[in-house]
Amino acid sequence: MTAHDAVKSMYSLSSSINMKGEAQEELYILDLVISRSSNPLVATSLSDGNIQLFKLEGLQKTDSIKRHGEVLTGIRFSHENPQILWSSCSDGKICCWDLRQEINKPVKELKDTSDNEVKPISCFDVDLSDTFVCGGTELINEDSFLLFWDVRTSQLLGGYWDSHTDDITEVRYHPYKRDVLASGSTDGLINIFDVKETTEEDALQLTLNSNSSVVSN
Repeated sequence: MTAHDAVKSMYSLSSSINMKGEAQEELYILDLVISRSSNPLVATSLSDGNIQLFKLEGLQKTDSIKRHGEVLTGIRFSHENPQILWSSCSDGKICCWDLRQEINKPVKELKDTSDNEVKPISCFDVDLSDTFVCGGTELINEDSFLLFWDVRTSQLLGGYWDSHTDDITEVRYHPYKRDVLASGSTDGLINIFDVKETTEEDALQLTLNSNSSVVSN
């Protein structure tokens, strides 16, 4: 028996759905996440800029978040509240959606307002306590940024811009160490930070050079 046959004997398709837009055009799924709850939701970010929500069991569509910017670059459910969904976009915004409310208007919107230049967000993550958000950016005038926000105030806390030299493709907080963050980039580097340190130089704990563009950590 081949590995493929073994998998087929263990699992069977229970439901499927064809993702289509308002004009019935077929869409690409850019990202997919599942909420941590007794009745899980599946959130998908789509190539038309919309987010669609489904019940995990049976893939019954429950709602959608209409296009709110340019290209969606990531989605995440809250660690503590399965009704809170985050999304990032190349328009420089990270939005928080409360699925219990009118979901075509975000309840929080994080962006860098320190200058007049949009910093396209290419990836993001929310820390274990749902208190801090880190967003990675594309390369902008020879700099790529890791930006940090306090969710409670929506205020930008600061950023790192010396640790990567090309588009940042992935940021991930450690699953149980809230102060540890990993980032990857098309510059080939994977960096590990201790974000409780006060400077970028002190925060950078380890750099791994993959000698190839990093897609995800």
